[in-house]
Amino acid sequence: LALVVFALASCEDVPSPFGTVTPPKGDSRGSDIPPTGTGTATDPFNVQKAIDFVKELGADVESETTLYVKGKVLSISEISASYGNASFVLSDDTEGTNKFTAYRVKGFNNQKITDEKMIKVGDDVIICGKIVNYKGNTPETVQNTGYIYSVNGKTGGDPAPTGEYGTKDA
Repeated sequence: LALVVFALASCEDVPSPFGTVTPPKGDSRGSDIPPTGTGTATDPFNVQKAIDFVKELGADVESETTLYVKGKVLSISEISASYGNASFVLSDDTEGTNKFTAYRVKGFNNQKITDEKMIKVGDDVIICGKIVNYKGNTPETVQNTGYIYSVNGKTGGDPAPTGEYGTKDA
């Protein structure tokens, strides 16, 4: 019995053969970014809070109200003046630690986008719209309900709603 105890105790300092397992970049489960914001124009959700919010709603359940989400533009899939909308990915950092998709959002004041250079990768953007966890794995704006509220602090001049979790009138 003493030999068994000694043998097991001596394995304490043996390193793990596989190292430490960490989630891949872009996996919000590994995010150490604290969720912040109330979802209004004056206090928008950060990306992590938007992700947490839609996960609580459940897969494919849209938010009842329009919400504001801020982040850095990580990538742009399309900006179309002919369709008047854009789709791009926001993150709380430039590493893509967490991701939220602005899906087919319009420009300032919920108007069609006419300038295809309105945003670029690295811009600080606030979007407004209903949000959803599409198919349970893609936090995003509900198609054609969102618009760009601000780019690098510049807004289109629309009024900012007050109160937690946005407004029903956007």
